[in-house]
Amino acid sequence: MTNPSSSERFLELLTNYRRVAVVHHWDVDGISSSAILGRALFKLGVEAHYCVPKIGLYRPEAIDLEAVAKAKPRALLLVDYGLRVDYVDEVERRLGVDVVVVDHHANAVRAQRFYNPVARGAAEDDYPSTTWVLRELLKLDDDLDLVALGVVGDLGKSLEVKPIRRGLELMASKHGLSLEDLYEASNLVNSCYRLLDSHCIGEVRELLVERGVKGVLASCKLKEKAEELKREVERAAARIKEVFARGPVKAYELTSNSYITSSIGRELAYRHRESIVALVHKVESLGVTYIYVRSLKYNLRRALEELRAKGLEVGGKDQVFVVTCLNGRGEVDLVLEALTSIEVF
Repeated sequence: MTNPSSSERFLELLTNYRRVAVVHHWDVDGISSSAILGRALFKLGVEAHYCVPKIGLYRPEAIDLEAVAKAKPRALLLVDYGLRVDYVDEVERRLGVDVVVVDHHANAVRAQRFYNPVARGAAEDDYPSTTWVLRELLKLDDDLDLVALGVVGDLGKSLEVKPIRRGLELMASKHGLSLEDLYEASNLVNSCYRLLDSHCIGEVRELLVERGVKGVLASCKLKEKAEELKREVERAAARIKEVFARGPVKAYELTSNSYITSSIGRELAYRHRESIVALVHKVESLGVTYIYVRSLKYNLRRALEELRAKGLEVGGKDQVFVVTCLNGRGEVDLVLEALTSIEVF
């Protein structure tokens, strides 16, 4: 568990700042976390300005720092974004205000205003989402539908074999929801970023603040988004090519216009649950190629850390990580080498 004093310091920080900017990840955990914070900040009387980084990028340049500065915050909250610590420091220097990190991704440890139990050595299963970190920091007894939604969004189908499953069912039931409702809501929310619709992300955040998960489930607009995404995924799935197979490692290539990397990658990992799956996905509309690596069986932390030490743009957790390619085939070769030559356990 997080130290009780951490919770007290966090609440004191928020109260003292009075006006903050919240930069959050674009997926369901990031959006749910920002909604939880939105409710908490309102209760504390703290004014908040929200910003979503450029979808698909994990660098200071992905954040509209000019827009953030115009909001004149006294602090910037980076929520579930997984930004490298040196990048966090750069953002703080450029803005000239405190940066507070709330996260659960594998990362180096920052000396101050850093609320990431996993980076500090906690087990990933104990903090499966940033909503779970906020649950402890804010000592939440309500908003548990949002907490559970963040967990379901990050774990996906692998949740079925996790001990936390029963606890999430109980959380959902307190709000008149089932686990299947949370799966559906997760897909609806994630359709926004997968179709590269930043405006939709902001609308969903407000919907979660005002109406919770049930508001998402009732949204006709999100259902239309999800249907559009389903058609895109089906078209893309027909174009996937297997390009590498050695031992437990299988690699695939795909080109598409939508940011459906995790949709396809998760499904491949679930289909090949005894393997390590690497999806090399070129998103033409972003002009970026990603290498999405996931395994339901193997711990990938050592590979992640080795690739990060070699200077690759990589972020993730024990069973999943993503490399943003800057040098074409170079990163692909390094990833496959790391996955096949080091001991994954």
